[in-house]
Amino acid sequence: MAKRAVPVTERALIQRLNRKLQREDQELKTARGAHMQQDAGRFYVINRKHGRVEAKHIDLEAMARKCGALQPWERLAD
Repeated sequence: MAKRAVPVTERALIQRLNRKLQREDQELKTARGAHMQQDAGRFYVINRKHGRVEAKHIDLEAMARKCGALQPWERLAD
């Protein structure tokens, strides 16, 4: 019997990532508006203390797997 990956919503994954990022005074943001999305990508990370963009064009699932917010048996829901 094959095991299926458990889906995790985008919203839940963003919350998980932000809990991990807050330890470093960072926060994952979703771009609002076409201009910001073109410049920073759909997701980007800011430094909350200094108010600057730390990383742009974030692959949500890849970042979550790298920092342990998404387990091997989970997947980003469609």
